[in-house]
Amino acid sequence: MNSGYPHPIIAREGWLFVAISATVALALSFAGWWFAAVPVWLIVVFIVQFFRDPPRVVPSQPNAILSPADGRVMVVEKAHDPYLDREALKISVFMNVFNVHSNRS
Repeated sequence: MNSGYPHPIIAREGWLFVAISATVALALSFAGWWFAAVPVWLIVVFIVQFFRDPPRVVPSQPNAILSPADGRVMVVEKAHDPYLDREALKISVFMNVFNVHSNRS
């Protein structure tokens, strides 16, 4: 892991899911139940892919716009912020299962 990168490569929120699914996959593999182990290994790969947290390059320009999430910007519109009771700009980003689901601010 890069010493300048403060996060693990797999988001901490996913560690339990990875551990449980990998344990089940290993147990099935060691038991010789390959027909059951293969789908579980595929689930392990999907979970690792879903919870990955790769490093991001942040532009050095002072007024650069940086998205907090991977995905496709679907909506940019004015909306009412119910918490601050004021008008705000709403930017909706659609993330599919293959996008990185680690959001940053």
